[in-house]
Formats: sequence, C-alpha cells, structure tokens
Amino acid sequence: MINPISNRMNYYNFFDYYCIHTGTQARYYYDRFPGIMLSVFARDHKEYEDIAISGVPWRNMIAYVGPDIIESDLPLEIWTVIND
Repeated sequence: MINPISNRMNYYNFFDYYCIHTGTQARYYYDRFPGIMLSVFARDHKEYEDIAISGVPWRNMIAYVGPDIIESDLPLEIWTVIND
C-alpha cells in the first residue's frame, strides 16, 4: 500500500498525510505511522462505518469533502452566505 518510490526514498517520513478510502487502509497506515493524518473519503454510511470500526483515533483523521462545492448539496441558507 505504500508507494514503492515513497518506500524506497523514505518519503513517508516527510509526508505524513494520506487519503484513504477504507478502514483497512486507515488501520494499515496508522499502525505503521501513529502520528499520521489521514484524509478520509467516505461517500455513504456504510463507508463511514468501515472507517469508524478501524480503531484509528478520530484525531488522526480529517474529512475529504471533494474539490467543489455543489449548490444542491448545501442548504439554501448556507449557499446564500457563501455567495454574499
């Protein structure tokens, strides 16, 4: 799971942030690098639960929300504030 180039050049010692999609990935990186910050991509409740049961502390995770804000995903009140 660790990129072979990163592994060979020890980049993971300098780059302590990874984007993960499963609880297995979260556990894998946390077990190897306990101080790591994980960007978590969970699109639905099932994926969220998979991450939640991984045992990785929430303090080691941030939510990946995507590159764009989609108007239909936000309540009208929030969208109005963003556009003002």
